Amino acid sequence: MNGLFWDEWRGSFDGRPQMFIKRLLHVVRWRLDLHKFVRPDDPDCFHTHPAYALRLVLWGGYEEEVEIGTTALIYHRIWGPLNFGIVRPELCHRISKILNGVSS
Repeated sequence: MNGLFWDEWRGSFDGRPQMFIKRLLHVVRWRLDLHKFVRPDDPDCFHTHPAYALRLVLWGGYEEEVEIGTTALIYHRIWGPLNFGIVRPELCHRISKILNGVSS
């Protein structure tokens, strides 16, 4: 998929794309977006999301680091094809590794 397909991208601290986003549907407050990860988040770049989200990995996959409470403990989860999950607004996480795909 070339760059003309995507509506926006989010980047790393050095300005390189980390993921591309395609808006597929937007109805009132609901949105359906397609994300393509091309590199992991920067080290220690943990983040939350402003609302609940559903995720479904279509192909490839990624490793996610999740912070546990305020203790700075981190655990790792692997998300592969057809894995489904809910992203809660309080989930503090980062994508630490891209799996089974081409990283640029």
